[in-house]
Amino acid sequence: MAQTLLTRSIILAKFNVGDYDNAYLALSRDYGRLRLFAKSSRKPKAKLSAHLEPGTFVSTWFVPRFNRDNYLIVGAKTIFKPNFHKLSSNQNKTISNTLFLTRKLTQETEIEPNNIQAGFKLLKNCLANYLKPGISANDLILFQTAYLLKLLNYAGFKPDFKKCIHCQKKVSNNSKIYYDIINGGIACCGLANSPIIPLNCLKLANFLLLNPFSRVSKLKVHALLVKKVSAIAKNHLRYCVE
Repeated sequence: MAQTLLTRSIILAKFNVGDYDNAYLALSRDYGRLRLFAKSSRKPKAKLSAHLEPGTFVSTWFVPRFNRDNYLIVGAKTIFKPNFHKLSSNQNKTISNTLFLTRKLTQETEIEPNNIQAGFKLLKNCLANYLKPGISANDLILFQTAYLLKLLNYAGFKPDFKKCIHCQKKVSNNSKIYYDIINGGIACCGLANSPIIPLNCLKLANFLLLNPFSRVSKLKVHALLVKKVSAIAKNHLRYCVE
């Protein structure tokens, strides 16, 4: 008989399978990203589905499925579930985008325990910041940008915001700085037709990348600067995944 495993997870996505079943993607504290399956979870009297909505922090009990590449959920208990009905549309959209980014950049082959726990903690802390009462739209973008940069680093795509990708010179106040989407990095030469990136954008990007959310939460940053740094992070994401 297969051993029953227990872990804490954050549900990333839910998919309908057949008439009554569901498949799930979850980021777990102990096993990294998991593909899970729940039988009959869409039947009217099913109890599992209420614990397995995307964005829920949950304890899951599961066993390997014979000749399958996923696990069968045999039990689940909610630890924390955001009240999505009371959140703003910006909060709900940001949570949904963050879960999607996590699905896109995490792997099921991660085996290093410290890396697994770091990824789980990163997502958990990020979601906690999104749920702060009265959080502004600007702060949501700031936290999401910080999470994206940290997630790219976690996934092995750490951006370098200090040196030109072409000449390897350290950027300075005298440099005209661009983002080279084709080569995936900042550039001080060869991109005359690209928009210039202000140096304070790179400084903020580095701060978001290297500092914990507790320090990011103390920042007071102008909305235009936040949007520019968000655009840099998204450009780097585009380079890494396309």
